[in-house]
Amino acid sequence: MFNNIFVVLSFATEKEQSAYEYYRELAVRMKNPETRRIFEHMAAQERKHKHRIDTIRRNPALDAKGIKLDTELLPKPERNVRKSGLAIQNAITLAIQREESANKLYTNLAEIVKNPDIQEIFITLAREEAEHKNHLERILKNIK
Repeated sequence: MFNNIFVVLSFATEKEQSAYEYYRELAVRMKNPETRRIFEHMAAQERKHKHRIDTIRRNPALDAKGIKLDTELLPKPERNVRKSGLAIQNAITLAIQREESANKLYTNLAEIVKNPDIQEIFITLAREEAEHKNHLERILKNIK
């Protein structure tokens, strides 16, 4: 599935676009304005992540030579679950899983790349995805 860094970055871009769309969908479905703003903010964050990854992909300093990808360390593509009747608790649980997957992807990419500037971007993305997960877990706890 992942035979070079550019394929992984394309996958990451798709994941971020999918996350953006997922959070936008959740925001639209929320009746509570505060909850709606939370998901709109999450969507905006995912859009920023996509932009960062696109920037990395275009970076001529990204040297894909010698980069071996252990596909066992990389997250598997998640199922695309978009049911209109999905309960908010289930939607948040799925969002938490998506954030965990993204965190794992960026953590592993940070370990793979040699360029320190690109490595720092992946570390930052991993940290932000972990923060998203923690935030969603707090929201879920307050809903239950």
